[in-house]
Amino acid sequence: MMQTEGNNDFKEGGEDTEGKKYESLDEMWENELSHSDEWYKKADQYWSSVDATVDGMLGGFSHISGEDIRGSNELLKELFTGHKMGKTRALGELSFSFTLSSIY
Repeated sequence: MMQTEGNNDFKEGGEDTEGKKYESLDEMWENELSHSDEWYKKADQYWSSVDATVDGMLGGFSHISGEDIRGSNELLKELFTGHKMGKTRALGELSFSFTLSSIY
């Protein structure tokens, strides 16, 4: 199985937006990159449909209200209080997951 760069602690399986199940993130990327033409085609189709504006590039989030930011901070405090995983790492993993779910 292909190894991804960096510290890959995504050991749990999951599924993609098409319902295909994977045992690990490595397995998902191995599958994706085995037919990279399709992967780039999907990316091209997505970005071709997005407005060439700040709002378009940020998926409609060019402005986030102070109330949304306060609510997000409270949620993160609840999620990470007493958690063994470092907050920066956990936030990075959360951001990574959110980004993938937003694109696909």
